[in-house]
Amino acid sequence: MSRDAPLDQLEVGLLGSLGRRSRRRLAERVSVQELRAGDWLFRAGDPGDRLYVVRSGRLDVVAEDVDRVLRRVGRGEIVGELAL
Repeated sequence: MSRDAPLDQLEVGLLGSLGRRSRRRLAERVSVQELRAGDWLFRAGDPGDRLYVVRSGRLDVVAEDVDRVLRRVGRGEIVGELAL
């Protein structure tokens, strides 16, 4: 298990229904991506090949064409799952 992805951080949303063994296997494949204020995690049209769990802070889902916040994603919430 990666030290960057403790199993308890994968007990959120749809991941919480996975068994411990499945979460452990998933944790081995996790990588951490740190963002600073104003950074983009991904944009519309980017490949939808990842699922993200917010470990701390929050993400704003922004409609870039009108510069409007559509949703705020907070600690423990999942983003990117719909593309998978």
